[in-house]
Amino acid sequence: MRVGVAVPLSGTVSRLRQAVAQETKIPAQQIVLTEMYSDGFHRSFCDDDEDLEIIQEGDSIFAFETPELFRPEQIRSKRSGSPHVNLNQNNLKYGTDITRMSTQIQEPTTPPPSPNKNSGQAEKIVLLVCNRACAGQQGRRFGNPFILYLERTVAWDTLQKEILEKMKHLLRPGAFVQVGPFTLRVVGVVGITYLLPQEEQPLCHPSVERAYKSCGTGGPPHCENCS
Repeated sequence: MRVGVAVPLSGTVSRLRQAVAQETKIPAQQIVLTEMYSDGFHRSFCDDDEDLEIIQEGDSIFAFETPELFRPEQIRSKRSGSPHVNLNQNNLKYGTDITRMSTQIQEPTTPPPSPNKNSGQAEKIVLLVCNRACAGQQGRRFGNPFILYLERTVAWDTLQKEILEKMKHLLRPGAFVQVGPFTLRVVGVVGITYLLPQEEQPLCHPSVERAYKSCGTGGPPHCENCS
């Protein structure tokens, strides 16, 4: 889905995030702004990046809706308030390409709150994933990027199954049992860091932790991966 928003040249990343939130009706604290091309993810933008001059007219910027990061008391409240609330946080609306600008907005009065970690539950992490087919050093993205919201302690097999489930519309019948292990590359940390099938708990790898902690204010902390 492509939308257009208008932000003054003197605006900020925070104001851009608010513009996207207003246009898509998605809470600003659930929006990740990232740069993505045919070879995968590049930069992510946080509200600490105050000046919009870091984004040029031809840059390919995507906005992703991430899950609402529930605390246990919030989950209980939502369940009691509505019997039809959907807590399946790996089925979200869409990622949005916002490379065009058109809709005027107002300056936000307060910055969006940062999500809190779950209390009393296994810690979870937001993953942005895109798939790449590689030949030597060259790789090209295929299919749509997607969001996963998983416990940090998941095993490699579980992580692979979650990724394949999101890709099932691209796979031939039986691919779930025929596919061999693949690697995951963590984007946004120094150098090229791969997560390998030998990792018992790949999302606890130090490179994932560094990527997660490097996220600035605005939008949820997350980790970007290419498979």
